[in-house]
Amino acid sequence: LTTGKIEDAEQYIDANAVSYANGYMLLDPDRGDSPVQFVANVSFWREHDPDLSMNVYDEIVKKHRHKKQDVAVRFVMSGTLPGGGDAARFTFEGAAFVRVVAGRATEWRLILDSHVMQTILASIAGERSGES
Repeated sequence: LTTGKIEDAEQYIDANAVSYANGYMLLDPDRGDSPVQFVANVSFWREHDPDLSMNVYDEIVKKHRHKKQDVAVRFVMSGTLPGGGDAARFTFEGAAFVRVVAGRATEWRLILDSHVMQTILASIAGERSGES
């Protein structure tokens, strides 16, 4: 999310992948190509929070037959809300549960701190409307 070549998303994300964050759908194959949606989502975050970073602290992989894996990850993200300054810094923990088939993510679910995410998105909305 924070670094890397997102232009190569189609190599790592299935065209029909689905993704949810706290139950809300992020990638929906009915709305088009999932790797394209992923690139748009990551580009949005990079535009509004250029110093966004993610550190992975735990990763558990369960391998199945037929090139299928389930991956659980605990991570910490940090960055700066639009408007900047020390008071605008944020940090939160999250978890991701990912299904990988033949080397491509087909489904993942994120669990994020809802309060922090609402604060971040409200700050971005204020920035877009010129209120920050």
